[in-house]
Amino acid sequence: MIMRKVYLIALCLAASSCTAAGLLHPEPEVNPEGTSLLQVSFADSEIWTEQDAVGVYGSLKGDNSKFVPMSSCWGSEGQATLYGSPVDGLLRAYYPYDSAGLPCIAEGLVPLSSLQKYCPDARSHFRVNGIAAGEGEAGSLVLRYIAGAVHFRVEAQFTGEVKKVELSSLNDVLSGMLTLQDGKVSSGTGSVTVRGVGSPQGPFDIWFLLPEGAYKGLELTIVTDAGEVVKAVSGTLPVYMGKVSETVVKDETYEYAGSAYEIISGEFDR
Repeated sequence: MIMRKVYLIALCLAASSCTAAGLLHPEPEVNPEGTSLLQVSFADSEIWTEQDAVGVYGSLKGDNSKFVPMSSCWGSEGQATLYGSPVDGLLRAYYPYDSAGLPCIAEGLVPLSSLQKYCPDARSHFRVNGIAAGEGEAGSLVLRYIAGAVHFRVEAQFTGEVKKVELSSLNDVLSGMLTLQDGKVSSGTGSVTVRGVGSPQGPFDIWFLLPEGAYKGLELTIVTDAGEVVKAVSGTLPVYMGKVSETVVKDETYEYAGSAYEIISGEFDR
């Protein structure tokens, strides 16, 4: 899976570097019209799979062109060759690929959803809920996640299923459209909701993707189907693109209706 920085060099070639039978993505042996190949490398030691794909928009040619790794690169770590329909001009790309397209990418905007799916770890939360994007000329392109994450360690005890966990702010935009170049907020709302936590049997961890920035006084609200509600207000939380801010405010425990959780502060490498 692709994480954070991805370097792509677009070359227009007529033949592929490998062939294989029964492929999910049939590879071209000879394409007289040309096939754009992307030589891809990225900082994180991720493993390329047959399911990976990148969407590319070109200002002169290419509209949500799908690029997939060559079969010879499945299982490779860090580097791969991707191929797809010819693209040209200023390229704007995103990961993971969506067959419906993301027209906002072509306009230099990246969506950050206000409704996110619960994942058991930070890496999975980026993959499932995040969008990596970048722009550049045909010769070179860098992809990165245009959002960062905050991690909360929840110590509250519940008798029912957690219906939702919401992070909200009265002063800051926490989801919406972010600019591709620097991740600044273009428009959006002041809350993010995570669903799918289930019925934790004790303390659990939860992550939220947010725009880069420094946040103070974010309110975390946990609601269960048994009518339990736990609320707390955080201290200052720094958020950096492609990274996770993990806090522990050990000297401040917030309680509501007999339940409690603590918020942790710092940063770790996912």
